[in-house]
Amino acid sequence: MMNSVDQVNAGVNNSTSRTVETGKIRLEDLKDIARGAGFLGCGGGGDPYIGYLIAKAAIEECGEPELISPDDFDDDGVVVGSAFIGAPSVMQEKCISGEDAVRTIRRIEEKLGRKVTALISGEIGGLNGMLPIGAAARMGLPVVDADGCGRAVPAIDMTAWNAAGLKPGPVVLVNEHLDTVLIESDDPHRAEDIARSAVAAMGMSVMSALYAMSGSDMKQASIPYTISIARGIGRAIRAHSKSPVENLLDYLRTTTHFNQCGVLASGKITYVHREIKHAWVVGEVKIQPDNGDAAEINFQNEYLQLKKADRLLATVPDLISVVDSETGEPIAAEALRFGQRVTVIGASSAKQLRTPQAISNCGPKRFGIGEHYEPIESINNW
Repeated sequence: MMNSVDQVNAGVNNSTSRTVETGKIRLEDLKDIARGAGFLGCGGGGDPYIGYLIAKAAIEECGEPELISPDDFDDDGVVVGSAFIGAPSVMQEKCISGEDAVRTIRRIEEKLGRKVTALISGEIGGLNGMLPIGAAARMGLPVVDADGCGRAVPAIDMTAWNAAGLKPGPVVLVNEHLDTVLIESDDPHRAEDIARSAVAAMGMSVMSALYAMSGSDMKQASIPYTISIARGIGRAIRAHSKSPVENLLDYLRTTTHFNQCGVLASGKITYVHREIKHAWVVGEVKIQPDNGDAAEINFQNEYLQLKKADRLLATVPDLISVVDSETGEPIAAEALRFGQRVTVIGASSAKQLRTPQAISNCGPKRFGIGEHYEPIESINNW
């Protein structure tokens, strides 16, 4: 008998998405990538519109960066993850210069004594899906078409990179005042704890550089082609062939990682509770359909779990994304409002987040919301 991890990896299509496109990241691509990153953010990762503005300004000033396939990157090259850390709602109120992200990379180079040869998104979700594009444009570096999560996650030790045995340190944090913190720790969980405390002291949100790795390690541990997939999601949402939700589901079913997908709930938001704890946005939302049981989602930056009448329908690390029922536009946890008409879409996570180590790092037990992980396609008979 297969265990849940075996079942999930057997059920997820491992073919390459047919929308992979390398070459220059064009200005006209940015809105689609941002929209797709918003969906993959699963409610968190920061506001992708802010990321869009950062990337747009950098490209207009410095030129279009190259998007390269992870397979084409030099095994001996140095690639570094770029990510915002903190409470997304705070980020909406703080200034970002672009210099903060660049400074994190320069400090990593000083520490390593080597030049960084490409940037990669720490997580493709939300603002973090866009950050490396802006930083790469300013630094004249390429962006790898991959990331460390295939979604957004609320902690730096929840990545596929950590699950594969890579170390996050040295980690560099820089805030809007260009205050800089360097964290050196061989333990990913301690690095997360230290970073979380530093973020709180630095104003609840910072830019970071982390998981400096060789090209060989990046290829083994990363979730491939996620910028291309984000762009494809954005295109699907704005297409006019069907409803945006139908277009989105049709596209997801063609992708490498997210092809087990469907609608989990639809209705009107009747309750939202949200607060900031330990530099996270935490809370819950209830969605009441026209008929039937309400859906309840709890979140910690990202949507963690969905239940109806105490029946589990989806849980981390699988994707739970809330979108506007009419437009298909993704809605972040900090943007949930009473009365919104929304549809909740669930999708399989990448196989790299479904290994036993990854489930230990970012599965339901890590959040105290369940002892065991069950794949979304098994729960819903997709």
